[in-house]
Amino acid sequence: MVLDTLVYHIGEHTEAYPPVVHVPNVGAVYQQILAANGGKYPNVLLLPVYNGHLSGWSEEKAWIINNFAGIPIMLEVFASTGGEAAYQLTTEQIQEILDAGIDVKYVRIFEVMSYFTLPEFPSQEEYMIELLTFCKNNGIKVFWSEWSAWCLSDGIELIRGIIEGFEDIVTMGFGTNSEDLEPKEGFELLKRLGFEHWGGSVQAWYWDTRHNSTWSGYEYPSGLDYLLNMPVAWMVTHANECRDLGGQLIQFEPYWYFFGYTDGKARDSLKTLHYYLNSAMASMESSTIILQTLMGEWVNDPAKADIEWLEGRAETGWDMQPSAFDFMKMTKKYTVTCYNVGSLNPSQRLYLKVDVVAVEVLVKVLGTTLEKAALAREAMRVEVERIMHMYSVIGPPWRIGTGFLGAPRHRRIPGLKDVVISQTPSQTENASFARVTVQVKCRVFPKKTWVDVIVIKE
Repeated sequence: MVLDTLVYHIGEHTEAYPPVVHVPNVGAVYQQILAANGGKYPNVLLLPVYNGHLSGWSEEKAWIINNFAGIPIMLEVFASTGGEAAYQLTTEQIQEILDAGIDVKYVRIFEVMSYFTLPEFPSQEEYMIELLTFCKNNGIKVFWSEWSAWCLSDGIELIRGIIEGFEDIVTMGFGTNSEDLEPKEGFELLKRLGFEHWGGSVQAWYWDTRHNSTWSGYEYPSGLDYLLNMPVAWMVTHANECRDLGGQLIQFEPYWYFFGYTDGKARDSLKTLHYYLNSAMASMESSTIILQTLMGEWVNDPAKADIEWLEGRAETGWDMQPSAFDFMKMTKKYTVTCYNVGSLNPSQRLYLKVDVVAVEVLVKVLGTTLEKAALAREAMRVEVERIMHMYSVIGPPWRIGTGFLGAPRHRRIPGLKDVVISQTPSQTENASFARVTVQVKCRVFPKKTWVDVIVIKE
């Protein structure tokens, strides 16, 4: 199977959903997505969601009709709203959208089995079959996405019974906001279950889930679970894992991870995602992944905003390894940079790789004393090592419990099997700056999917 369809969530949130999210021109947003895609994938759709489906159908219908004319869409028809009742469109309501001339290529059934849970979900079977029949009669495909590995595994016979006769139009999806499985494991589960068509819902909500959010701080930059803290390198890896395993459709969300909250302008994340998704490159360099992870997880002093994060992009104007002269010209007092210093292939096996990444911290002495600069350097070194330990094999689990695979869930940096501080940090200091270099050994995931086998409990 080959990836051929991309879907981007377009969310408008006026009052009921902080922060306010406004899409001033949906057509302009769509054109930016098409430009990033560059014709690589033939089907590019938008997924409209208005106020989290909480404003009523009449208001949502008007927004869709007024903003999505001439644009192919995936219409959400059945989803959890987080409240007592699900959002559930009738076939008559879907027909209203079709009659308005909106080009509905897919409908989305979103997390309904995860929402109702298996004991309650069979009550929806009649509705689902009516919906699938309507879609088949109208030439519409269906994307059914779930995050619960337990529902997908234990409910597989129920799912197969519902979609029997509709296998040609149904694409089964796994959502990366799962509390049970890492994205790669979820995609492998779908592949193993043998669906004729399958794909992924690749979400920045993954970051929120991994930080056990209470939904109180995702809109604020000061919150660790702030969605824009999720490294784009992680989104790239999740998307490419789905693509490389054979997923045919990838749906991305939320809208504001890729576009400004109210200006409709694409963030760098959109261009970066497609740079890798459109090529055969499996992931970013280990050094970039480590640097972005440090940025996303940094919580102690100095504040993340006070640090110059150097990742070798030309637009920063600074190299990954700045000279002492360049460092003294920078406006910020602190710098963190990562760069690869070597790779090992044990026993020359191409499917085993260890990257050695240098994490370098510099603190200016200018304006303070050498002793205080050295103390700040030490605090930053400790923060680097804290974050790396959290993602190591011996680090603590992010969620205490049995988990779907029979073990507590551990944090992993996507694309890396393990990270470990490999030697005593080397440090230097003089009248200009205090420096420390920490070496991190990264065990890199094999690129060949047949090498990395996962066994799922029956």
